[in-house]
Amino acid sequence: MSYKLIALDIDGTLTNDDKEITERTRKALSRLVGLTGLIRQEIMACGDGMNDLAMIRFAELGVAMANAEPEVREAADFVTDSNNDDGVAKAVERFILNEK
Repeated sequence: MSYKLIALDIDGTLTNDDKEITERTRKALSRLVGLTGLIRQEIMACGDGMNDLAMIRFAELGVAMANAEPEVREAADFVTDSNNDDGVAKAVERFILNEK
């Protein structure tokens, strides 16, 4: 599968206090998917904190950083290098740009 969109939750705004995607966020993500012509199966999400957990579960490909919380690593489909070792860039190269 070639992924076409990466979702990053920089400050936790995609989730509520229970770490669930909010209805407003669900609508926004659905609209974004509709506007771009993408489907959920073309979305990769990267994160490291508990605030990223719902987003990682939402995306077809959830990617956790090596330094992520244990629960985030367990929920992810793939674990990349840490933030300090360019983990997001390496995931983009591998899964979006299809570089090995």
